[in-house]
Amino acid sequence: MAVAISEYESWSESQIEDKLQEVLDSIQKVLLDSESDHEMRLYCVGFAAERIVQLVPVYEAEDSLYFPLLSGVKEFLEQVFAWALSEEPEERIMLLSIARALLDHTNTLLQYSAKYDGLGPGVIPSIPRVIPKIIQAVFNFCHNELPETKSDVAKESMSLMYTRGKNLLETLLSLVENMSVHPHLEDEIAILVELMDDLTNFHEALYAIDLKACMSVWNFYTKLATDFAQHLRFSLRVENALLILQRAAIEKFQNLIARNSSNQPSKKLNKMIVAISFLVKTIHTLANLYKNSLKAEFDTFIEFLSIFYNKEDNLKKFGDKSICEKLERDLFAANPPELFLLSVPDHCKLATALTSIQPNCDTVLSIVLTATYLLEVDSLEDEEKVKLVGTVLENLWMVEGNNLCQDNLESVQVEGSSVQLIAIYEWILTRICRVISILSPEDFQALETTLFQRYSSTENMFTRQMVSDIFCFIARYGSSSLCYSLLMTVCQVYLQSMDNTPNGAVTEVLIRRLFNFLDGEEKLTWIEEFVLDKPDNIVLWSCIEIDEMNTSLLTKIENALEKVYNEAFERDDYIHTLTCLIDCHTGVLVNQHSKTQLTNRMCLEIWQRLAENLYSPPHNYQTSQFLRALCDVTCSLLTSSQLATEDLSQVINWITCVINAEKSTEGNHGFSSGLMINMLKVIPTQSWIGNVENVDPCLVTQIGTLSSVCLRSAVKDPILKTPGLEYLRNLAQASNNSGLVRLCSDENDIMDHFTIFLKEEEDSTSNCREEKLTINHDAPPLFSILLHDDSEFETATAVGGICGVSSQQQLHDLDLKRKLSPGKSMMKTKRSKSGISCADEVDTVVTLLAKMEQHVTKLETLETGNLSDDQRTALRSLGGRLLKLIQSKGED
Repeated sequence: MAVAISEYESWSESQIEDKLQEVLDSIQKVLLDSESDHEMRLYCVGFAAERIVQLVPVYEAEDSLYFPLLSGVKEFLEQVFAWALSEEPEERIMLLSIARALLDHTNTLLQYSAKYDGLGPGVIPSIPRVIPKIIQAVFNFCHNELPETKSDVAKESMSLMYTRGKNLLETLLSLVENMSVHPHLEDEIAILVELMDDLTNFHEALYAIDLKACMSVWNFYTKLATDFAQHLRFSLRVENALLILQRAAIEKFQNLIARNSSNQPSKKLNKMIVAISFLVKTIHTLANLYKNSLKAEFDTFIEFLSIFYNKEDNLKKFGDKSICEKLERDLFAANPPELFLLSVPDHCKLATALTSIQPNCDTVLSIVLTATYLLEVDSLEDEEKVKLVGTVLENLWMVEGNNLCQDNLESVQVEGSSVQLIAIYEWILTRICRVISILSPEDFQALETTLFQRYSSTENMFTRQMVSDIFCFIARYGSSSLCYSLLMTVCQVYLQSMDNTPNGAVTEVLIRRLFNFLDGEEKLTWIEEFVLDKPDNIVLWSCIEIDEMNTSLLTKIENALEKVYNEAFERDDYIHTLTCLIDCHTGVLVNQHSKTQLTNRMCLEIWQRLAENLYSPPHNYQTSQFLRALCDVTCSLLTSSQLATEDLSQVINWITCVINAEKSTEGNHGFSSGLMINMLKVIPTQSWIGNVENVDPCLVTQIGTLSSVCLRSAVKDPILKTPGLEYLRNLAQASNNSGLVRLCSDENDIMDHFTIFLKEEEDSTSNCREEKLTINHDAPPLFSILLHDDSEFETATAVGGICGVSSQQQLHDLDLKRKLSPGKSMMKTKRSKSGISCADEVDTVVTLLAKMEQHVTKLETLETGNLSDDQRTALRSLGGRLLKLIQSKGED
C-alpha cells in the first residue's frame, strides 16, 4: 500500500480524479491504522490537504474527505501526544514536530474550505465538530506539560506547537464567522450548540497560558450567542458558560488581591483588572440574553456577588489610589450586584438554595442581601418568602459590623421623594415589612412563628432589635387585636425566661412600645391580666408607661408597689425586683403628676441607705441596672418638680458619698459617672438655677462638688467627655454664675478642657463633616464596660452566662442587700439643720483635703528652681495654720 500511495504523487490531477475514491480509501486505511509508519500517515494528510481537496466537490466533501481525514488527524494527534509523554526528551521533540506538521496540514485544509460557496455548518459538519476537538487536544497538552518541561529546546518546541494550534483556532473562528447559517434548520442549530460547548472547554487551558486568546474565544462565543439568541435560547447550555466565567472572575480577583499584597507593579495589576472587567461584562451580556439560566451551584454565584457586596472591604486592601479608582470605575460602578441578581439565577431555585448554603465571613453579606432582594421578586410564592425572612434573620448577626459602614444602599422608591442612601439595617427592615404587608393569613402565621423562633433562639442584640422593629410594624399597621395578641405573647415569653441581661433589655423596650400602641380599653384589659398582686408581674409593669389613670386604680397600684417594696428583700432576685420596682415608679406613678409621696420616700430612703453605708457598687449588669433605675427615677422626680429643693440637697449629698466610695476602689468608673452626668443635665433646666444667689448655699456647694467629681472622670473618657462638657456649658448658660461654674469645673482641672470644647464646638458649626464608623469584631461585648476586667466577665459567663452568678458577684449582692435592708437604718423623714450642717461640713472637709492634696502634688512636681524667700515664708505660714487647725479640731 505504501508503494501505491507513493505512485499517487506522480499522478496527474485527471488520473487522481478518475480514481479519487480508490485514493481516498487508501489514505483512510493508512490514517486509521495505528501500526502504520508515522511518516506515511503524515504524508497522507499532507497529500489530501494539498492535492485531493481541490478535486472533491462540496456536496461530496464531508463523507469523502473531511470526516475521514479529520477523524484520522484527531486520532493520530492523540496517539502522538500519548507517545510523547512516555518518550525521552529527544524523541518527544521529534513527535512534537509531527504534531506541528499535522496542524499545518489541517490549517491548509481549513483555509481551502473557505473557497466553497455557501458553506454552512450543515454542509461540512466535521469542520465545526472535529476541528475544535483537535485544537482542544493541543491546548490541553500544552497546559499540562509546559509547566513540567525543563529543557529550553523542549519548551521552544512546545511553544511552536501551541502557536500552530492557535493559528488553527483563528482560522476556524474566521471560517465559522463567514459561514451561511440556516437557524431554522435544527441540525445546524445542534452543530452550533456543540461548537459553542467546545469553545467553553478551551477556557481552562487558554486562561492559564494565553489570556488574550481566551478573551478572543469568549468574544466569539458571545457573538454567536447574540446573533442566534432567538434560536439557541432553549438548547444552548449557557449555564455552564456562566459558571466558568464566574469561577474565573473569582479566581482572578483573589489573585489580584494576592499580587497587590506582594507589591506587584501597577501595570500587572491594571491588566488583571481589565481581565476581571471583561469576564464580568461577558457574564452580564450572556445573562441579559439568556435570563435566569443559572439553576445550580449557587455557592459560586454567591461568592461571585461577594466581590461587589464587599466592595468597601475589598478596596481597603489596595493602597495605590490609582488602582482603587480603576476598580471603582471599571468594575464596581459599572456592575451593581442587582444587575446579576435580576438576570443570572433562577430565582425560585436560588431561594431554595439560600436556606442551605453555609455562610462564612466573606459570603454572609451576599447571602443576607440576596435573600432580602428576593423578597421583592414576584415569581416567588409567599411561602418561599417566609423562609427567606428566616434565612435573613438567622445570618443577620454576622453583618452587624456592616451596619456601621457608610450608608451605601438605596432606599425604597416612594412617590414624591427622592431615593436616599441608607444603612443595611434600614434597607433590610423596610423590605421585610413590605413583604409582611401583603402576606396571606396562612403565610403570616408561619412568619409569626419564624419571628418568635429567631427572637427567642438568638443572643445577638442586633437580630433581636430587628425582630422587635418588625413586631412594632405589625402592631402599628395591623389590627388592634393583633397588637394585643403580640403583646400578650411577648409578655408571657418574657415572664418564662426572666432574661435579666442586656438582651432582656430589648424585650423590655419592645413591651413598652407595644403597650403604647394599645387603645385605652386594651390597656385596661392588660392591667387586669397582669395584676401587681402577683410579684412576678412587676417586671412587666417596669417596662410600661401610663400617662393617665383614675384615682382608684392609682391608689391600688400605689398600695401594690408599697407591698412589693416591703417584701423585696425576702426574694432571691431582690436586686432585679428593686430595679423593676423603681422603673415602675418612674413609668407609672411619676407620670401621673399626682405629687405622690411614695416615690419620693422610696427614692430618698434608698439613696440615704447607700450613702450612710458608703456602698461601692460592683461592676456587674444587675447592679448597674439598679443604679440606672435609681438615677432615672431621681431625674423624673426632679423634672416633674416633685422633688423639693431641700430633698434635692440631701439626694445630691448622698449621691456624692456613693460616688466617692466607688472611686476609692479600683476599676472603670465611667458607667457611674455617666449616670450621674445624665442626672445632672436636669439641673440647668430648673427654674431656680438662674438665680442661685437665693438658693440654699449648701445645695449650690453640693451641686458643684458632685459635678466636679463626675467631670474629673468624664474629661478622661472619650465617651463621657462631650456629654459632660455639654452639661457644663448648659449650666453656665442657665445660671450665668461664674462662681458656680468654677466650683463645678474644679477650677483649673477641667476648665482647660471646657475652653477647648467651646472652641471646637464653634468650629464644628461652620465645618460639619461626616465620619465613617468602623467596628472592631475582636472587641469584648458592649456590656463588658460594666465589669472590672475580662477575667471577671469570663468567670461570670462560665458559671451562668451574663446573668450567671459568680462568687465575687454573690458577695457584692449580699453586701448590697445588707446595706439596703430596712433593719440597717430607717429613713429619716427630716433632719435638723444642725444635722445637715454637720454632714455638709464633713463632705466639705473631704473635698477640700482632696483639692489640697492635688495642689501640694503639683507644687512637688513643679520645676521652677529654688523657692524665693517670700514663697518659703508663705508655705511656713500655711503649715502653721494647718497645725493649729488640727489641734483645734482634735480638741473638739
